[in-house]
Amino acid sequence: MRGPTWAVLGLAAVLTTTVVEAHEVRPGYLEIQQSAEETYDVTWKVPRRGDVRLAIDPRWPDRCRSLTPTATYTTGNAFVDRWQVACAGGLTESTIVIDGLSGARTDVLVRLQRLDGTTQVELLTDATPAFVVRGTPSWIAVSGTYLELGVEHI
Repeated sequence: MRGPTWAVLGLAAVLTTTVVEAHEVRPGYLEIQQSAEETYDVTWKVPRRGDVRLAIDPRWPDRCRSLTPTATYTTGNAFVDRWQVACAGGLTESTIVIDGLSGARTDVLVRLQRLDGTTQVELLTDATPAFVVRGTPSWIAVSGTYLELGVEHI
């Protein structure tokens, strides 16, 4: 009985390892850095497999427009795009959506840095593919965000 039991356990281990590797998670990263009242520098890092780019992209509010052409390069396991956008009235209280995130089997970490140096950090998933840009947060709100992200990470 020992032989078949070890064989079954060995097969289960191999299958589990294969499944884990097939669902490797490499998150996307969206960095939005405010450079003027209505202008933002954007870095969009999209995971890739070989030469295949994940089909996920940020969707900006209708009042936003690109100011510069997108510069794209590859690094490690990702495509990186950089460009600048202008949003009439700024981004506060606007919703930014990551199109294609549902079913993409990845998450997107978002970091928005305002002119005053404060930041907003969001973790977007297939269940929550959008976020609302908040105004400058209080120190209590910042602490709560980091606590929440830490708990989710653990």
